[in-house]
Amino acid sequence: MTKAEKEKYESIDALKDLFKQLKGRKFVLDCGHHVTFGYFLSNNIVIINEKEPKIICTDCWD
Repeated sequence: MTKAEKEKYESIDALKDLFKQLKGRKFVLDCGHHVTFGYFLSNNIVIINEKEPKIICTDCWD
């Protein structure tokens, strides 16, 4: 990876900030299960980064 390519990437803190903005929001995942961000008894999620992202819980991930 070149230096120019590396500079296109943001830090993990930027991604964590996005999740902080979701705190308290509730969603139905592609697998049909539910997630509430920032709630410790909520499902964990897996983001499958394809042409159309798929977001499922870890219980449904193969």
